[in-house]
Amino acid sequence: MQLTRISQQAQADALKQFQRENYKVVREYMETFKQDLDEEILESQKYRIRAFLIPKLGNHAKSSDLSIEFVNISQLSSEELSSYEQGVAFIKGVESPYRLRPGKIVELIKAKVPSFNMTMHTKCWRYYEARPAQHDDKNWKGEFSGYSEGYDGYLYSKKWVSRLLEALNGDDEVRRIRVFS
Repeated sequence: MQLTRISQQAQADALKQFQRENYKVVREYMETFKQDLDEEILESQKYRIRAFLIPKLGNHAKSSDLSIEFVNISQLSSEELSSYEQGVAFIKGVESPYRLRPGKIVELIKAKVPSFNMTMHTKCWRYYEARPAQHDDKNWKGEFSGYSEGYDGYLYSKKWVSRLLEALNGDDEVRRIRVFS
């Protein structure tokens, strides 16, 4: 038994406020964790469970009852797997190629170009016009970056990392980028 002077409604309101204040922190942590994982790990069934829900009608076609059959994908033949994949293709959401935050870009490039930093990254996206200079184009989707509403800023693609590594290979190009304003 638990005794308290706080009403149930006050407890519910306090819980909602706590969740509202901490949701962004938890969500950012989850997104950062997911972005740091390789594609191979994300697609592995050892990392996550992927359930394909296929409705099976009850005894009568007009029946409102549905049963769900869970299928272990590792026990399917290649023919069965391809038939499931065809059906799933219509259900799967399209993942955004823009998943990397500027800090992650700096970290990835710095591993191969030690002098690379956030200032240089900013000069690079401006020099190559990888994204709009102003934050007012919330519909921007380019080859190297796209606006993310949840992040409230621009995220970058792996193509951007490749482009930077290619560009920062030559000293002349690095000098041009450094003096660019």
